[in-house]
Amino acid sequence: CINVPGSYKCICNEGFINKNGKCEDINECDTIKSPCDDDKMCVNIDGSYNCVCRDSYRLDENGTCIGIFF
Repeated sequence: CINVPGSYKCICNEGFINKNGKCEDINECDTIKSPCDDDKMCVNIDGSYNCVCRDSYRLDENGTCIGIFF
């Protein structure tokens, strides 16, 4: 919160939005354009998100998800 003349104003940290005076997490995974590459799945976390490989894939040394072959 910051002081303003005669009152104060609360500002939410990045990744959160003020709803009815409370800071609530923004689900970045629900945005119109997913923040992850097509080969990754978006997982929302408080204040941010992670991009993880889909099932049966793993991350290679270049940051690309590749299929796991059995």
